[in-house]
Amino acid sequence: MAQEREDVVLKIYTTGSGKNLGEKIARCLGTTPSPVNIGKYPDGQIFNHILETPHNEVALVVGNTQGPVEFTELLTLLDTVQGFSVQKTVVIVPYFGAGRQDRADQEGEDIAGRMQMTAIASRRPNRVLLVDLHNAGIQYCTALDMRIRVKELYAKPIFFDVIRDMRISSEFVFASADVGRLRIARSYAKEFNVSAVSLDKRRAGPGEVEVMHIIGDVANKTVIMIDDIVDSGGTVMKGAEALKNAGAKDIHLFATHAVLSGQGYERFAHSNIFFASAHITDTIAIREPSMFQVHSIAPLIAEYTRKEIL
Repeated sequence: MAQEREDVVLKIYTTGSGKNLGEKIARCLGTTPSPVNIGKYPDGQIFNHILETPHNEVALVVGNTQGPVEFTELLTLLDTVQGFSVQKTVVIVPYFGAGRQDRADQEGEDIAGRMQMTAIASRRPNRVLLVDLHNAGIQYCTALDMRIRVKELYAKPIFFDVIRDMRISSEFVFASADVGRLRIARSYAKEFNVSAVSLDKRRAGPGEVEVMHIIGDVANKTVIMIDDIVDSGGTVMKGAEALKNAGAKDIHLFATHAVLSGQGYERFAHSNIFFASAHITDTIAIREPSMFQVHSIAPLIAEYTRKEIL
């Protein structure tokens, strides 16, 4: 369904992976998503059929890229939308799944993040909107070369509101899930005028944490652990165990993207052993949301859309 604002008409299209969040964004903007049929042919090829075609409107295309199917759905839907006379097209990717594949560590490895950004940019949208990238540099892989404007939004304002209700004092400390995220943990600590520590991890393989050290003091502290992605849950569970062993009292987890691959759901079914609370956003629709306190990023995306796109 189209929504009008003065001379601007907006239509929202979602893939299967973007449906739940897309509906919330639409409600925040006072509209509903335009219907799209997405399915597979007998040989497995993906198809989509837009039932309300755009004609000189602003089109929002919402979808994730956590796997090859989701990525293909997003790309084919975007390509279909771009086949019409749209006024402007904005691609909203709440979770950019290849964000961790931003470089080749060994000769011969692929760089899927660059490939996916190139594919999206090749459809020539006016803007690409991303949320809490694992590596911010991924947005510059090809988008600048193709003169595509890319904007990264952060879940931080949403989490700030939740953390303020926790009545932060000097007994609190923020912890980054790894050294690479320490800058983010420090930004939280600065907001609440407390200190930050970091967990130093060593990986034995994908999703396998081998060694965990703590850089900083957490004895008798309430720890707020900050991470961008919870994948299999191994890193945050090992980190919480290390924090407990170092004398931390309560631990609260805040993570933007809940991927929950492999043993993720099984691990978080018993997460209360380590975490007093676990907070995520709805960038990814999870099958058991009762395990977490889920905070929607839809208002954040809707606000940006009103101010910068419409």
